[in-house]
Amino acid sequence: MNLHSSIHQNSCPEGQCNTNSNPFDNVLSSIIPRQGRLIPLRTKAEVEHSSPHIIQAYIVEVPQKSANDILKAIDAVINAHTTSPPNLQHLRRIIKPSHLPTHLQHPIPSADLRKSPTLHLLVCPTASIPVLTLNTSLAAILPAHPPSVFVCDIPLYPPTSQQQAKEWSEKYWPAVWRKYNPFGPQPSEIEKAEEGLMRCLVGRMMGLAVEMGRGVEEMGCGVGVGVVVADGMGRVIIGAGDGRWGNDERFGCHYRREDDGGMEGGSNAGKGNGNPMAHAVMRAIGMVARKRRDLATSQAQHTRNNPPPFPSPTISQETAPLFPSHQDPGSESEMQGKPKPNHFIDHPLTPLEQHIYTHSPLEPGGYLCLDLDIYLSHEPCVMCSMAILHSRFSKLIFARRMLRTGGMSAEGEDHESGEDGGNNDDDDSNESNTDGMNMNDKEEKITSGYGLFYRPELNWRMLAWRWEEEDMDVYPDLHRDTHI
Repeated sequence: MNLHSSIHQNSCPEGQCNTNSNPFDNVLSSIIPRQGRLIPLRTKAEVEHSSPHIIQAYIVEVPQKSANDILKAIDAVINAHTTSPPNLQHLRRIIKPSHLPTHLQHPIPSADLRKSPTLHLLVCPTASIPVLTLNTSLAAILPAHPPSVFVCDIPLYPPTSQQQAKEWSEKYWPAVWRKYNPFGPQPSEIEKAEEGLMRCLVGRMMGLAVEMGRGVEEMGCGVGVGVVVADGMGRVIIGAGDGRWGNDERFGCHYRREDDGGMEGGSNAGKGNGNPMAHAVMRAIGMVARKRRDLATSQAQHTRNNPPPFPSPTISQETAPLFPSHQDPGSESEMQGKPKPNHFIDHPLTPLEQHIYTHSPLEPGGYLCLDLDIYLSHEPCVMCSMAILHSRFSKLIFARRMLRTGGMSAEGEDHESGEDGGNNDDDDSNESNTDGMNMNDKEEKITSGYGLFYRPELNWRMLAWRWEEEDMDVYPDLHRDTHI
């Protein structure tokens, strides 16, 4: 079903719509939901700590009956030698010999310790106190049979998942995952958010994003990238497609679709980069801002004509024309008889975009995209990622990775498990190295992830997922250097 040609059939005749329902529901219900799963993005800090920071620590084997007393005495010695002892609460301090990792079960206890049950104590990092000091302290605690001191590797920072805790327990020392993530959003927060996304029909939102990209691509306005903005209840607010090659002279926008020395290969070969301000994300944010302004204008006009209370205003077709004028009275462009350039293209380009803009709900007031979610067919570039953050979106979901240009993922190509997302990387063997960059430099460029959705140095954080499904072909496989 072609939604772009059928939306008028789904629209209610003027004056006959049910005011208690969203007129866009008929269009949304006709979209076949995409079948897939949500994969939470790992933060930059999580990726950096995925390989544990390993330090060395002392371990000793002591009689079971006196293990707690010995541990207290050892901790007193450690506190006396260091002002800031390391936090090892993510590791078990006392364990049975049978719970030791395989590589630590080889040290043979002394003959005296074999006569009674023993436990192994994780004492402290080797950097905390000298081994001589530790041996002297142990001799004072157990003068008859001072235990031997061994050294093992331990992870300094806590695990971020149960799976990671299991791996570390087998490789280093028994670790504990306390369902707390020190480097990103908490598991309970992610789980609750995912339940809300499933109620909002995330599969249908991704299907609509595909349609938004397909509409502008068929018009020749841009690559097949689509964006959907919705509220927390699953109501669609804005739909937008990429418009980087918009070339409507009425707006003063001239971006060539012919070869301008741009990228080679992929579905957007020979068409150049186009207008960055017309990326799908930028258009969607611009249309949210325009819609809030139109609502405020309509509300102010309604207030002048009708004393409160009054119903929430709606946007009429006259308020949001398909091709609005962008001339400011008295502007230099008007004096020259030319329209003011609209590089942002913050107005609907396709009938489907127009239909969503006109009928979907949005409450008056509020800050730009606060409490709204954004669904994308492709990972946004760094510019659009920062625009998403500054617009204060709550959650983000995208389908296809953009390994070289994406700004949201913190994981590079070396973390990928062979899924699509290579973005036409098969032509590496045919490329000549004319830019002075060797293959190692290229690999480093590919594997550097920004993880902008959750960075402590930025003033906004959000939750983000990658949408994975078996049929990823519906999301155009663009050139790897394309900025989305």
